[in-house]
Amino acid sequence: GLGDRTGTYFLTVSVSGIGDDHGDSVATASPVSVGGSVPGALEHEYDHDFFAFDAVAGEIYEFDMALGSLPETRLELYDPNGELLAADYYRADDPETGLIWRAEGTGELFAAVGHYRTWRPFSPWVRSPRGSSGTYTLTVSVADIVDDHGNTVASASPAAIGGRVSGLLQYEYDEDMFAFEVEAGKLYVINLVPVTFSRVLLALYDSSGLRLSQGYHPDRGIAFDGQRINWRAEKPDGLFASVRGNGKLAYTLSISASSVADDHGNSVETASRAAIGESVPGSIDYEYDRDYFALEAAAGRTYDIDVALGTLADSWLGIYDSEGELLDYSDDDGGTLASRISWRAGEAGELFLAVGGIRHLSGTYALTVSATSEDDHGDTPATASPVALGESISGLREHDGDVDYFAFGARAGETYRIDVSPGTLSGARLGLFDSGGDLVAFGADREGTLGSRISWQAHETGEFFAAVGGEGTGSYSLIIASLGDG
Repeated sequence: GLGDRTGTYFLTVSVSGIGDDHGDSVATASPVSVGGSVPGALEHEYDHDFFAFDAVAGEIYEFDMALGSLPETRLELYDPNGELLAADYYRADDPETGLIWRAEGTGELFAAVGHYRTWRPFSPWVRSPRGSSGTYTLTVSVADIVDDHGNTVASASPAAIGGRVSGLLQYEYDEDMFAFEVEAGKLYVINLVPVTFSRVLLALYDSSGLRLSQGYHPDRGIAFDGQRINWRAEKPDGLFASVRGNGKLAYTLSISASSVADDHGNSVETASRAAIGESVPGSIDYEYDRDYFALEAAAGRTYDIDVALGTLADSWLGIYDSEGELLDYSDDDGGTLASRISWRAGEAGELFLAVGGIRHLSGTYALTVSATSEDDHGDTPATASPVALGESISGLREHDGDVDYFAFGARAGETYRIDVSPGTLSGARLGLFDSGGDLVAFGADREGTLGSRISWQAHETGEFFAAVGGEGTGSYSLIIASLGDG
């Protein structure tokens, strides 16, 4: 029933009697020969017709759809694992729609014909009710296209440092790859300039296909619609520049190299050491330079990391773990363009701090790391401080994100009142968790105060955890009292 509506209804399930001319999956696909055509029909709104054909590595295939009684449809291309490779729409009033795909390997691929999909606000992709059934003819052929550059790392064209190479993106899913060798310590600038005005995308990959960087739009004025990558090589390696676009596009690609004296490394592997309490000078030496610093963190300690601006007009600051995963980030702090992070280390180990310039800026700065004493109360149920019923215990919220946990035993049927009274803490928040980590109650404001209170009856006997957070930093006191049964 919709909303609060009630009433009677009848449900009927029947066999429609609709036949399906082609299978709906890669496992039940109908064969189609390259250079041949196959007729088909979408018999109902959710019908999909799959067709299998043998692809040869390096061949470029063109898929044409002749619409019969279908006004529009969608063609999708899948690999044998059912992963979507490409898609395009076909409409009777738009002869330019179509799908062209270059096979990177020899083997079976699958073309799927389905209904045109439309986007409805606040909904996932749903099938359009338009044209719920109708006929079509699918043709698969080898396209009359000679690709100028390979689409993968393995088939990349060589690019000379200091030279310029021209290319042409000849169809929608075309991607041109270029291989070049880099030397450790040198700065490489990769410029991509479109000859025909169109959106163009530039990326940088290593030999395993891992994307290292993506292009940005430098401030060259309105006439420039290209992209640039600045990359400082930390080791000698073979790298690959990738060019993609949103249609047919002519472009030029250039790669230049220069020696640059970088004061701090650009990765966790080449990070400089940051000492507690010392100011470390640094410089963002070029666009997209980033300086890494290694910090040996102790479990339970809070670290205040500050970036003071020199000639660098606007900074960003990040904290990373040893795997390079971002843990926290800061841009502007306290109404300034400098950066600051207060971070509590949950475990001992090496952390990495990274400093960069916003909007491709360069200039000088100073990094300072200071440390507070160890946390007074644990931040998890496993490290919670025990508290006796009826006794007041004090606490201190030492940094943003600090949550103090307190453990106590409760008896089924007994009612408990938990009170937090702020000292210098501007506002207290209180939560109650069971041993499984589920929230069972949340604190309400105590009338006329900045404190928080929970009145709660235990439904089972066991250990429970009161968690205190708040706004800003400061002191508070906690008391848990038993009010008896009922």
